[in-house]
Amino acid sequence: MTAKNLPRTALVSGASRGIGAAIALRLAAAGMRVIGIHRAPSERADQIHKSIDTVSPGSLMRICDTADRSAVAELFAGFAADKCVITDLVNCAGITDDRAIALMSDDAWDRVLETNLTGTFNVTRAFVMPAMRAGFGVVTNISSVAGVYGNAGQANYSATKGGIDAMTRTLAKELGRSGIRVNSVAPGFIESDMTASFTQDQIKAMVRKVSLRRIERPEDVAGLVGFLHSDDASYLTGQTIVVDGGTQL
Repeated sequence: MTAKNLPRTALVSGASRGIGAAIALRLAAAGMRVIGIHRAPSERADQIHKSIDTVSPGSLMRICDTADRSAVAELFAGFAADKCVITDLVNCAGITDDRAIALMSDDAWDRVLETNLTGTFNVTRAFVMPAMRAGFGVVTNISSVAGVYGNAGQANYSATKGGIDAMTRTLAKELGRSGIRVNSVAPGFIESDMTASFTQDQIKAMVRKVSLRRIERPEDVAGLVGFLHSDDASYLTGQTIVVDGGTQL
């Protein structure tokens, strides 16, 4: 199913930086109106908003903690009041709190699960009913190779990303008959705020594990997400696509 008769509006969580910002810009460039959501005000979020709105006028940025069910409900109530149907959803909001499981606190476990996994559930559940009524929707969940292969020191993060992949496959089975496609994308070693603090030796050691011999950029993920939200991917659902440059773990 395509959305040729529906105005495309994409909701992107975690849109104020990194992968989320790159995806928001990519979908705006594809002609969609983009509504980015992020957890707290920041100058960087304002800059991303200006960039998106320049490409796709009328695009917005909204504050919403996806782990807060009441905040998500309020956000979608506002969409309904404005008669705004979200046709495209990208769940990208996520955090890490890495440590070995013997040293992992309850708070470190709970916060990562609430933001990454429960937050994805909250937003997707709110998205589903209006999309079902419209008879069309595209969902992409951003997971990670940590959810596919595991990663030492990331029991909490890996569990959330593996859970997102499993939820993706389940939702694809549930929602396909309603014209809604659901896929996940699992990036590898991404250029980010975290890697900006790494030494050159640390970066070189990581790059040696990547067949393409470079760090993955947010735009590498955004290009794939753009494809998944195009009509060229209209028969693709229930898949987890690893985009990691051939990382050898």
